[in-house]
Amino acid sequence: ALYDRFLLRSHVSYISDQGLRGFLAQELTNPSSIQAGQDAKDGQKSPFTVTTSFDCEDCQEACRAAQQVPVPSRLLRMVGALRRHLEEAQPNQLISDRRLAKAMRLLQVAAFTMGAQEVSEIDLL
Repeated sequence: ALYDRFLLRSHVSYISDQGLRGFLAQELTNPSSIQAGQDAKDGQKSPFTVTTSFDCEDCQEACRAAQQVPVPSRLLRMVGALRRHLEEAQPNQLISDRRLAKAMRLLQVAAFTMGAQEVSEIDLL
């Protein structure tokens, strides 16, 4: 049930058998790699280093502004058709009303952050 609560999920595959030995050797010789933002022994930054600052107030402001980005009725029809298709597919995928509403809000945020005047078909991809 916890997995279903996340709106955005990204599947990350395991490292291949061929790459595993090199990965483990690198990780075992680089203890700072487990700490986000720490310098590695070779002086390079960890890939988890945060380079921009986006605080809670910025997020709230973006969310408020994104609510003003219109979602055209043609897109609402497309999303409704997609939901019906997923429910009728085998195996069927049920999308709750709340989850769908959150997804639509996320589309508004995506359009806003890209500077769009409205949510478009490309945002559905």
